Amino acid sequence: MAVCEFTKLNQLNLHEHSLHLTRFFFEMLKTFYIKSKLDRNLKALQINGYPNQVKYVGVFCKYFDIDVEYFIKNIRKLYPNLVFTRCFEFDHFAKEKEYYISKKSFDLKGNFKKNYIYEEISKLDLVIDISEQQSLIKNYTISLATQACKISLGHLSDNSQFQLSIKLNNYNLDDFYKELEKYHNILKNG
Repeated sequence: MAVCEFTKLNQLNLHEHSLHLTRFFFEMLKTFYIKSKLDRNLKALQINGYPNQVKYVGVFCKYFDIDVEYFIKNIRKLYPNLVFTRCFEFDHFAKEKEYYISKKSFDLKGNFKKNYIYEEISKLDLVIDISEQQSLIKNYTISLATQACKISLGHLSDNSQFQLSIKLNNYNLDDFYKELEKYHNILKNG
């Protein structure tokens, strides 16, 4: 009887182990596809000038909080012709779960499971990255905004896909907004 129970336990452990290996394999395959697509997007990167008219803004942040909400209100003042401003979040404590982006947001081949997210990202005129983080998923997602002018905090190690990186001594969204406003006034006038 004890041998039979031991055999059943071993079979269960083997089954759990094989499921774990299968999930690991699929995650590695997904990472491979996303990295390949990111590399392809970065090679095809166009240097987009500052847009004459901004209708669609995507703000990429770690998570949505009161500071980000205030920042977005200021962005709406800076660009009066906005149709929408969307906040895309990368932290699992995301306030807007609908626009929380993680590895689980993609299928095995690196395509968004929710096509509306891809559609919104692809029509952005301006991308502003305030996430303070470097990640494959964020970089890939931002690379999908092919026609957008891209602006980031300049402290990241890889700012290659951004047209403007604003480096501050400390992370402060008010200071970042003031710098963004200054550059906006310079760039919109040619």
